[in-house]
Amino acid sequence: MVPLLFLSAPAFALVTDAGGPYTVDAGDAITLSAEASILTECTRVEYSWDLDGDGVIDAVVADDPTVVFDAADLDGPLVVDVELGVSCEIIDGVGLDDRAWTTVTVNNVAPELGEPRIPASIEAGDTVLLSIDATDVEPADRITIAWDLGDGDTARGTEIAHAWAEPGTYALVVTASDDDGGSDRWEGSIEVVPVEDPGDDGGADGGADSGGDGGTDGGTGDGGTDGGTGDGGTDGGTGDGGGRDTFVDGGDTGSGLAPEYEILGTGCSCGSGGAAAVFLPMLLMGWRRRR
Repeated sequence: MVPLLFLSAPAFALVTDAGGPYTVDAGDAITLSAEASILTECTRVEYSWDLDGDGVIDAVVADDPTVVFDAADLDGPLVVDVELGVSCEIIDGVGLDDRAWTTVTVNNVAPELGEPRIPASIEAGDTVLLSIDATDVEPADRITIAWDLGDGDTARGTEIAHAWAEPGTYALVVTASDDDGGSDRWEGSIEVVPVEDPGDDGGADGGADSGGDGGTDGGTGDGGTDGGTGDGGTDGGTGDGGGRDTFVDGGDTGSGLAPEYEILGTGCSCGSGGAAAVFLPMLLMGWRRRR
């Protein structure tokens, strides 16, 4: 009896695994891997990747189960179907083929605001230009920039003009939004100061100069007595406003009479004993003084 010999055939196996599902932000890249695939008795392996689900192979890699998925030009949110084909060659011209699918979710990336160009302070009522820039890694996104100006007014655009009517500190809020729901926000403030009155300096100077001619001249009279009479003149006038001159006629010291009365228009008060003697000189003196 001839013994039978049983020869075991090699165990060939190929189970493709594309990994995932994957997630990446728009503008970034991620590595896809088929390392979880089961490859038995393969002498050569080839990986074919369709990275956008259009049925066309985008990358063929030999003996390397990884590939880079680039989301630089994609607009999220987006889900991309990825197909992986693996060819396992056992001997020349003999092998196995298998396929697997996975997905890559591309997230939307919000726009990013730059630093705004805003003055630290302005005068109330003045119109000022405010500007800010925004960037987005997704070229297909449309960006809207909105301004909340703190006084109840709003505006849109990268550059706006605005005037605040009243002094105060106003809170500013700028929001950049894309058409996929992403947004960025900047908060700050602007100081609005009162309008400077150009007459303030002039008023102060005028106040210092006014009344310069109105000084008080506390004049003193001649207190001497000559022959029993003395002119005790006191000039009580201030500036051009003019007081009145009072003159006292001592009269005749022997008579004991020294009445006073005022000669209107001359500022002279004269005693009855010397009224006639002093009236004309005093009138002339008063006239010269008033000139």
